[in-house]
Amino acid sequence: MWSYFYVPAERAAANGAGKRTSLTDGHVMKSMKPREGSQQSSSEIKDLVVFDILRDSKCAECFQELWKGDFLFMEGQRPLCLSCADLDHLLYLPRGDTALTRRARKHSALSAVVVRFSRSRGRYERQGVLIEEPALERAEEECRADAAERRAKRERDRLLRAKQDRDLTALMIERIIKLFPACPPEEARAIAAHTGVAILPGLTKGGQDVYTSTMRTEVLEKQPAAALFDLPCACQNLRRVTRVVTRIYDQEMRKAGLEITQFGLLTALAATGEANQKQLSAGFAMDSTTLTRTLGLLRRQGWIGVRRGKDRRERLFRLTQAGKRQKAEAQPCWERAEQRLRRELGDAGWKSMKQTVSRITEAAMVA
Repeated sequence: MWSYFYVPAERAAANGAGKRTSLTDGHVMKSMKPREGSQQSSSEIKDLVVFDILRDSKCAECFQELWKGDFLFMEGQRPLCLSCADLDHLLYLPRGDTALTRRARKHSALSAVVVRFSRSRGRYERQGVLIEEPALERAEEECRADAAERRAKRERDRLLRAKQDRDLTALMIERIIKLFPACPPEEARAIAAHTGVAILPGLTKGGQDVYTSTMRTEVLEKQPAAALFDLPCACQNLRRVTRVVTRIYDQEMRKAGLEITQFGLLTALAATGEANQKQLSAGFAMDSTTLTRTLGLLRRQGWIGVRRGKDRRERLFRLTQAGKRQKAEAQPCWERAEQRLRRELGDAGWKSMKQTVSRITEAAMVA
């Protein structure tokens, strides 16, 4: 894997006018040098570099405005949009699906690595790749063809990790009893079960999974309703119910790699076709800062696109094909969350809840 270190974008490509920036260029190689012991294929080393910019810029050739989150290619010291760099025919494939990325790059005659500078880490980090559409379609077909085989392998690996966890727990019980003969067996088992996942999650991947899901579930989701305070404040009651309900939806949406706020934006754009930030902010009664952060994340994932409106400052957002696919994939997860809540409320309670929430929202907006 590549480890990226900070080099400003203008320096990363400043290797002479007219030269296209790739991972073989001096400044970029220094800023993206591989970790010790890693082996990179020659095709990976020769990839072009495209920057996911953090500040607004402008194409030096066509003078198109490039907004924060847009892609920029450096040719010498000249920033170019993808159209002027002859890369606009490539599709953005976000990181996350290793098999799909590897196969798409294998079949793509031209590809580029997309990187973004992390201010917190002080380095460039890989965000995804730009590849040709036929290559992506071929890679998706291959992934669908052997999806069952790869799923079976993941299940075998999961079972193996679970066995390793059980063996680790049994070994720790034996060691605890040997070191502390007076320790009751029940306590030894409890200590080993907790220590094996909470203190030593790195020993097995399974231990890490248990720690991040099972323990979190036990702590956050199984609190009895009797433990809730009787709050006289309407705002505090509404904020509490929002946290609890959001947790239900995020549990389900996490399986599709989304949060409920992100899914809501995808759904709104699917319904409206195109909307500016002011319309989205008003529709969700959401402050602009939070909305900007969420929209930026969705753009970096390639799920929404943006274009300039009639006003130079206006930007219109729309769903991309990747965004439509992501929404369709997340739809069953959202439906399961709805069913979980509806099952507890019942049909009458569900209808009453929606009416009450609508009335409260309208009242709060005019209060």
